[in-house]
Amino acid sequence: MHLKTVLILLILALATIFALVCVLLTRGRAPSTCQHQPPEQEDTDDGRSLVFADLTPEEMVQVVRYLQGNLGVQLVDASRAKPSDNCIASVDVQVPAKAEVLQFLDGGGARPPREALAVLYFGNQPDPNVTEYVVGPLPTPVYHRDVTVQKYGGKVPYHRRPTLAVEYKQIAGFLKSQVFPTAPSFMRQVMEYDGASLAAMTAAPRGFQSGDRVTWFVLFQNVSGFFVHPVGLEVLVDHSSLDISRWAVSRVFYNGQYYRDMVQLESAYVQGRISVEKVRKAPRDGDFSSMKPRAPSAALFPLQYEPQGPRYSVRNNHVLFQAWSFAFGMSVNTGLRLFDIRHKGERVAYEIGIQEALSVYGSNCPGGMSTRYMDGSFGIGRYTSPLVRGVDCPYSATYVDTHALSETLRPSKRKASLCIFEQNLGSPLRRHYSNLQSLYYGGLVNSALVVRSIATVGNYDYVWDFIFYQNGAIEGKVQATGYASSSFLHGDGLRYGNRVWEHTLGTIHTHSINYKVDLDVGGVKNSLVAHDMAFEMARAPWSPEQQIERPRLTKKVLDTEDQAAFRLQSKMPRYIYFAANSKNKWGHQRGYRIQITSFAGDHVPEASSMERAISWARYQLAVTRRKEEEPTSTSIYNQNDPWTPTVAFADFINNETITNEDLVAWITAGFLHIPHSEDIPNTVTVGNSVGFLLRPYNYYDLDPSIYSHDGVFFTSEQDFTACEINPIACLPKTASCLPNFPPFTYDGFQNMSSEVVSISSCAMTSLFIIAFKIEESEEKILFLCCRSKRCCSLECLVLTTYSSICWVDDAGSPPFPASTNQLSSEALGTHAGTGTVQPEGRRDGTGSPGALGALRWALAPSSAGAQGEAGDRARMDLGCSSRALTAGCRQPDAGQVHRRALLQARARARELHSCWRCSTASATAHLPGCWAGSGALVPLLTAPSMPERSPVSGGIFGGVMSGCPLPPSWLQDRCLATHGVSSSSMQCCDVSAQAVESLLMMVGLRQDGATVLYLALLCTEEHRPSGLCCLPGCLQCSMWGKRGRTDAEALSLLKIMTRWGKQNKVAFYGSQQILGMLFPVEKTGEKTKPNQTQPLLSAGRWEDSAAGNPPCQTAGALSASADMNVKTVLILLILALATIFALVCVLLTRGRAPSTCQHQPPEQEDTDDGRSLVFADLTPEEMVQVVRYLQGNLGVQLVDASRAKPSDNCIASVDVQVPAKAEVLQFLDGGGARPPREALAVLYFGNQPDPNVTEYVVGPLPTPVYHRDVTVQKYGGKVPYHRRPVTGKEYVDIHALIHRELRKAPRFLAMCCESDGTDLAILTTAPRGFKSGDRATWFVLFHNVAGTGYYLSPVGLEVLVEHRDLHMSRWQLRQVFYNGRYFASTGDLEDAFVANLLEVVRIKKPQAEAVLGSMRPRHPPGSPGPLQYEPQGPRYSVRDNRVTFQGWSIAFGMNPNSGPRLFDIRYRGERIVYELSLQEALALYGSNCPGGMSTRYLDGSFGIGRFAYELVRGLDCPYMATYVDRHYLAESETPKTNQNSLCIFEHDAAIPLRRHFSDLQSLYYGGLRKNVLVIRAVSTLINYDYIWDFMFHGSGAVEVRVHATGYISSSFFYGRGIDYGNRVGPHTLGTMHLHHIHYKVDLDVDGQLNSLETQDMGYELVKEPWSMQNTIERPYLRRERLEREDEAAFPLNAPMPRYLSFASPNPNKWGHPRSYRIQITSFAGEHLPASSPMERSISWGRYKLAVTRRKEEEPTSTSIYNQNDPWTPTVAFADFINNETITNKDLVAWISLGFLHVPHAEDVPNTVTVGNGVGFFLRPYNYFDEDPSVDSPDSIYFSSEQDAGACGANPLACLPPAAACAPRLPPFRYGGFLNLSLALPPGGL
Repeated sequence: MHLKTVLILLILALATIFALVCVLLTRGRAPSTCQHQPPEQEDTDDGRSLVFADLTPEEMVQVVRYLQGNLGVQLVDASRAKPSDNCIASVDVQVPAKAEVLQFLDGGGARPPREALAVLYFGNQPDPNVTEYVVGPLPTPVYHRDVTVQKYGGKVPYHRRPTLAVEYKQIAGFLKSQVFPTAPSFMRQVMEYDGASLAAMTAAPRGFQSGDRVTWFVLFQNVSGFFVHPVGLEVLVDHSSLDISRWAVSRVFYNGQYYRDMVQLESAYVQGRISVEKVRKAPRDGDFSSMKPRAPSAALFPLQYEPQGPRYSVRNNHVLFQAWSFAFGMSVNTGLRLFDIRHKGERVAYEIGIQEALSVYGSNCPGGMSTRYMDGSFGIGRYTSPLVRGVDCPYSATYVDTHALSETLRPSKRKASLCIFEQNLGSPLRRHYSNLQSLYYGGLVNSALVVRSIATVGNYDYVWDFIFYQNGAIEGKVQATGYASSSFLHGDGLRYGNRVWEHTLGTIHTHSINYKVDLDVGGVKNSLVAHDMAFEMARAPWSPEQQIERPRLTKKVLDTEDQAAFRLQSKMPRYIYFAANSKNKWGHQRGYRIQITSFAGDHVPEASSMERAISWARYQLAVTRRKEEEPTSTSIYNQNDPWTPTVAFADFINNETITNEDLVAWITAGFLHIPHSEDIPNTVTVGNSVGFLLRPYNYYDLDPSIYSHDGVFFTSEQDFTACEINPIACLPKTASCLPNFPPFTYDGFQNMSSEVVSISSCAMTSLFIIAFKIEESEEKILFLCCRSKRCCSLECLVLTTYSSICWVDDAGSPPFPASTNQLSSEALGTHAGTGTVQPEGRRDGTGSPGALGALRWALAPSSAGAQGEAGDRARMDLGCSSRALTAGCRQPDAGQVHRRALLQARARARELHSCWRCSTASATAHLPGCWAGSGALVPLLTAPSMPERSPVSGGIFGGVMSGCPLPPSWLQDRCLATHGVSSSSMQCCDVSAQAVESLLMMVGLRQDGATVLYLALLCTEEHRPSGLCCLPGCLQCSMWGKRGRTDAEALSLLKIMTRWGKQNKVAFYGSQQILGMLFPVEKTGEKTKPNQTQPLLSAGRWEDSAAGNPPCQTAGALSASADMNVKTVLILLILALATIFALVCVLLTRGRAPSTCQHQPPEQEDTDDGRSLVFADLTPEEMVQVVRYLQGNLGVQLVDASRAKPSDNCIASVDVQVPAKAEVLQFLDGGGARPPREALAVLYFGNQPDPNVTEYVVGPLPTPVYHRDVTVQKYGGKVPYHRRPVTGKEYVDIHALIHRELRKAPRFLAMCCESDGTDLAILTTAPRGFKSGDRATWFVLFHNVAGTGYYLSPVGLEVLVEHRDLHMSRWQLRQVFYNGRYFASTGDLEDAFVANLLEVVRIKKPQAEAVLGSMRPRHPPGSPGPLQYEPQGPRYSVRDNRVTFQGWSIAFGMNPNSGPRLFDIRYRGERIVYELSLQEALALYGSNCPGGMSTRYLDGSFGIGRFAYELVRGLDCPYMATYVDRHYLAESETPKTNQNSLCIFEHDAAIPLRRHFSDLQSLYYGGLRKNVLVIRAVSTLINYDYIWDFMFHGSGAVEVRVHATGYISSSFFYGRGIDYGNRVGPHTLGTMHLHHIHYKVDLDVDGQLNSLETQDMGYELVKEPWSMQNTIERPYLRRERLEREDEAAFPLNAPMPRYLSFASPNPNKWGHPRSYRIQITSFAGEHLPASSPMERSISWGRYKLAVTRRKEEEPTSTSIYNQNDPWTPTVAFADFINNETITNKDLVAWISLGFLHVPHAEDVPNTVTVGNGVGFFLRPYNYFDEDPSVDSPDSIYFSSEQDAGACGANPLACLPPAAACAPRLPPFRYGGFLNLSLALPPGGL
């Protein structure tokens, strides 16, 4: 076919393609990808935060160079230093003095000089010591100063130095080579030791007195998760000598016995005098300790995405988020730290940082009992591990690299070791639903910024979080996971922990975490103030014969450091805050409150000789004056000499004044950990979280979150489905986009300084080996092309992504000394008599070839691996063993080339030049320095000027390290001349600086001695150079620089190279898996040669004039015809036709292609078969049937309660009557009949001679035929009528009475309130009097402004109404209170006003936009925050009243009075809880106004469940949650429905449930994200909104939490009002009050019969068993079984055992009773004094926990009738506790939670949920044999031998395509204002 014809067809095909593409683009489009918008807040920092920035790698290098050249001593690399050497231990930034920094930041001063702090070990001196130098100024240091004496009072003794990794290696070598061989029989037969099968774990500290360096090393099986595989052998090594040859073994321990040394142990074993416990050999993956998933991946978990991109910005070390800004950094020793934290532009804190993490262990093995780890000495920051996106942090978080220089001369990069993200917490920050006076909803979703790092320090993984909330609060939190440390189980081991596997004892230990918090509240000068509460007994001012107990606010300024040091377990003021000298608008000192959450164990006794070293742990809080000489609470030197601590925190506290000073808070949080079977394989984060909150306390004038762009507000009069009214209504449009998740990458295993990473053959698809066949010699060069930046290995060759290489020379020996583990210029050029590489690329000297010149890869000719003697020798020299690699290679002991060599090469290349130039004028070219590869293709560039028959030599490392650029003449003479290129034909082109890392060069020798250069430019999209780099003749012109490299291009390059090799008689050998797929090869004997191929290149011309690139011409040997041949055009035509076909297919199928997320059914099948309906709430139809039955069968007239007078009979409520437990269990478990379905009806009989309240059981449903009176059975008699809850109709009548009375004071109302009385809102108090039978209620009056919370606008007027009489005409107003005075009536009040005898405070009627209670957003909506969606639909199912989720099944319901309740809670089919239900919510107030001081709300009487209204999707619960209607019948004959009043959803907690990153022994990562099922309801009880959460974790734990938000209740501010709260408005007193919440938990742990067991810790002082010369304080485990109810009743604020559990009589696999532990988080205030006449009605509030025998006659802890007669309570919980036995009985736990609330300015307009949440956990404790979450389908595991970017190896790698769907958000709907139970009377209330 003629070329012209083909070209025409090709043009037509291209036109067709263009048309089809246009059609595709204009058709109905699939959802677009989420578009990122820039954050609204601009970063105006201007680089000032860099004053706090960590050192850059370049700065670290400069510091090292300076020290090497200016100290006058030889410095050995710390990674290979002996104790007797001098070395640099670490280099970190030296943060300038605070005064200098503040002068720079705030005072316009000069930027402080940038300096580094270097820690050096001087072992090679007459007086060995540790010295610290400050080096500066950076980046070019010229001075250093010794600050050791200044900081510590003298030189640091050498024995205090932290132990280097190399010292551990030396000890390991000592054990392996000198110790273990002395017991050959024992080690071989008992330990099955093969030289590599044991791993050692150090104990610390190291001895018993200052100067000791004697360490116990505990031996474990060297398998994955070795920490829980003890073998019973422990060795005490004395390594105090600086001469390694003098190290010795002091003691040996095996299985409970001590021996002098291994020789004695061997002798005892040979003679049969030893008790041998043979431990079953575990497989390499660890078996039970393996983190490998046990279940295949299932449906994708919920994810959060950002529809319009991140709303925060990260620039250098500075973060901006809404009103927040701060700088972050990472200390090598202490880890994550923050500086200059500002909110709304004002500095709140100068520094917040971790100080120390302490673990104190107990055991009967020497290593365990000796251990007190101080992790800062090991390096919390140094061991910050790489984060795995999607588990450790949200997938789309921002990941930040950090750098450190520790124990080496080169900086190391910790890839993605810090993450920053915004998290939608799935709940409101604040909200209120109003159906009183005006109908509106306002709220703000709780979306917070999180900064996180995770430090893997040995076995433990600490998750460090700093969280920034929109209300100005900061949270510091740490959660522990990882492996528990263990001892070998022997003897009395169970005294020190629990058996968790066959020979494994999980040892008891404490975790204590110390933080430094340098708050600057309103400036540097602060004071410390404490607020708390106490009850005072007072006469009721309106009824002096009566007494009242009211809470009062106690205040104290803590003047000295001694007063401000609060011991760990002592009582601390509930409100403690840093107070500024300035005041807020309402006259209060501006403050920030410190609130601590901790479950700390006991501190080491102060009598201990080492206690001063950790004396910071004595205190939960200590506040001291800030001093530059007290920068940290501890020292890295305290670990190895705690007996003479370098820093003793106790010395900081010396009773100095702390009033108006720069102060620092030192906060300690912790928990006691008693490992149990569920800690296998990993400890979970659930329940292991502690920390602190910093909360604004009168710092602002109102809650700053009111200015958030996320605020939502709408009224019943607005169209709340309209976008402009309600931003949530916009979400279905703005959020229906395709989330853009980047491909999964993980580089965590490449940055290890102590290991060279290896990988199995599964990564071979990324490996290229190119062998140059030059006559009889053969050289192999390896190119690593890894799509996921993985590390690859082949045939005993071990390397990382950046070419860490094992190599040997001709003699089979490593080319470097055995101690060398990095590539240096000395090693490259001068080793073993080798001559240096000269500038001309030549060698001089004698001996063996240079190190690079004599490279031999440890590869055998065949791909099967090295064979024969040479191969064995190479494998031996490289430290190969069968355990390390599929290819049989592990970490080499020598000759490693680490990633830092390549980094140095890159830095040097940039330093020398960034461009390759070829000039037509000079006809010369030069290569200034040598160039590094991109890391995708790692080249070895060879210098060509060498003997013709020598192997390929020189190279990229040689050229760079020696700093010798190749001569200009080389390219001209060897390259251009070879190809016949004249100098005049050369074109000029540049390589930009960004292209340096992408330049690939390779030089080879042809047989004729000529040198051939091949160059290609590989550029990523983000770093592509501005122009194409090219050279004629020797260079191929490529378009690679114009787009991101693809794998196909990488393979094409190899193919091109092969063709070129064919032309030049250079053979390429490669992996069969690769080359065989690319193109066929022929095998001839031992040689492989490519088939005949076409010439390497065809000459041509390529231009890109649009990009401004110079044209590139090829000539000489590469020239050919410029005409395009037919074959090429035909190929293009075929491709075009294929493209047309593909586009047509897309057009035909596009309409059917799913673009939105497709839901899949949950995997767990619901096999309930309707049995859970035995617990179900009544349906509306059943309620109607009950009402009809009662109306027709009681023989009395029943009036509808909504209009009934007190003298009428009416139905108050109808609810389900849950059958007796025995009946239910017989039905569920025993095959019995279904119990009859019944209802419980409460009736008010006012129209009877003896008015009373009666309760009937009516049944069977749905068609009732009987009823029975159960009142006497339940309460011992009829319920007196005065105890009945007040109905809505009664309130309406009372309000009418009040309005009539107000008309009697018109002039007073006009003057005081600009009101006629009809526009005032009325709020009830309760209880109603002082004795049984009273029904006299104080009502408080407020300004009522539509659409606002009137609760914050009191007018000072309160009235007392007597409404006991059944005839409303006899009701009367008995007292009137105004502004501190009492009057008999409103008429008397008016008379006093007219007579000018009344001080009137005139209050203008507030306007809606200015009223305190307005929730209207102050700012317009902005970009939506993160949202959660379910890519494959919900993974839970809801059927009727039953929820199932990943092993959980729960029946749910809603009691109209007590609220949400759950039944038959099962996990993996086993019932754990029979009933979990809310019982009561108490709010008890204090005030100097009568309404406030009288108030003790018992919310169950009002109806917690009844007032659980509709939830607002997207704010109260996630938008995509499942919403369920609830029905009730109360105060009406007609059922009512609260639509969508309960929500169910799976929440992404954005934190690991468990995880471990291993860089010890084996390299792997295992983890499981924490996803939790939530069942939620929100009750609005007048002013307060309670958020009730029930959460179900994958670890088998149940979590219950309640958060309080809504409006505070207030009083009129007058007189001594601030004794009872804080002023929050012009006339508003936020009155202090208590919140107490009560729950019933009917646990059935492995059956109904349970006992109550407690476990706690104590310290015992014992002689250490191995020498009996020293004493040791070791923790031990105290176990106790509580026999009776009195023992099991724990007072509210008294200490409680830290571990308390319901125990089954049945043991788990390891012999422990199967148990569930109760863990409570509460900040409760004081309980009402027992002397109060009403205390018995709330006596449940006496106890934090009380456990009683379960009885059907004790179904609830309180009664709805207790509110209105607390003096003679219908149910008194105290009567439940009568000292009955509770051993092996059906038991119930009654749990009280609470917090003291002292309202402050930030409670306006709403109380926020942050810090106002309390709850409890039910956690499995030896219930299972291992953590049940190991069976989760969400588990993640990958090792260094796997490709973490491959879907098959790592499910996270599947996430980007699997989650690439647009969430389907339904339209916003809300019907909550339609279901009001209280109608508004004319004129308001």
